[in-house]
Amino acid sequence: MATPARSLRVIPQVLFWHLYLSHLVRAWLRSEPDLVTVPNDAAFPYHYICKQLRSRRIPFVLLQEGIRFTETVFEDSGIVGQGLSGADAIACWGATSADFFRARGAPAETIHLTGTPRFDRLQATDWSAEAETLSASLPPARSTLTLLTNPIDLWGFCSRRGKMELLERFIDGLDELFESEGLRLIFKIHRQESLRDYRALVETHRNASRMTVLAEAPLYPLLRLSDAAVILASTVGLEALLLGVPLGVLEIPGRGFIHDFVSSGAARGIRWSDSVAAQVTALLSDDHAGNRSLAAYLDRTLSARGRATRAVAELIAGLAAPEDSSR
Repeated sequence: MATPARSLRVIPQVLFWHLYLSHLVRAWLRSEPDLVTVPNDAAFPYHYICKQLRSRRIPFVLLQEGIRFTETVFEDSGIVGQGLSGADAIACWGATSADFFRARGAPAETIHLTGTPRFDRLQATDWSAEAETLSASLPPARSTLTLLTNPIDLWGFCSRRGKMELLERFIDGLDELFESEGLRLIFKIHRQESLRDYRALVETHRNASRMTVLAEAPLYPLLRLSDAAVILASTVGLEALLLGVPLGVLEIPGRGFIHDFVSSGAARGIRWSDSVAAQVTALLSDDHAGNRSLAAYLDRTLSARGRATRAVAELIAGLAAPEDSSR
């Protein structure tokens, strides 16, 4: 049974596809491309595009764009997706993603460990200058905690109200740190979330002057200036870890810790049964460099680090121009 929020989102998507976008896609596919790459086979409109590609027998590659949730959030939408779209190849970030796709039933021969070029660039770039510029525009602080939110309510992990109540409970738990530690809390919200909601959450809080809500700030410089980051369930957690930022994951009531950041030992779980302030204090002092579990996690999560662009390009080139071209 679809949640009301998801139903309201799906109806306009279906209309937009059938009344407008499907005609453009069919016109484009009449050019008979040798190969198509898609970043997602479960999100709109890619699941529709994948159906068109299969029906026309046009080869396509799924280029993994984000972390995969073991508990799929698409179960009540009628979308197959998540690696089962019929892709000729799946460019996986690493062994953990390959395990996910195999468990979903994707044919083993379609799964390739390529890493992702995006994270190679992330680690190869010096974000210090941009971080300093961004920090100068924020309230002064002795330590910076960045809370990276995303629309877990739209994905069915909780209600919108439940998410906001959870976040309010979290910032209430930080009260003693705003004064004793000179903490600065930055909200970096997702483009699908309401800036108004978050501003209302912060403006009514007794430590509102120590908090800032950002919607459009550049992510990597923001992570570079952060002493620690906290997430709900998002790929940005992996980006924080790659930049050497200690990561905390908020416990979702009834769901626990989404994804494998906490279970792998790469991140610290923020539990409601313990003091939030004490857990965040520990997070801010975590020895990121000495975390062996983190090193092992990154090795299993990201293959071909430093050479992912070449690995992806070779996979695409091999499928676009196979030695025996019978098409």
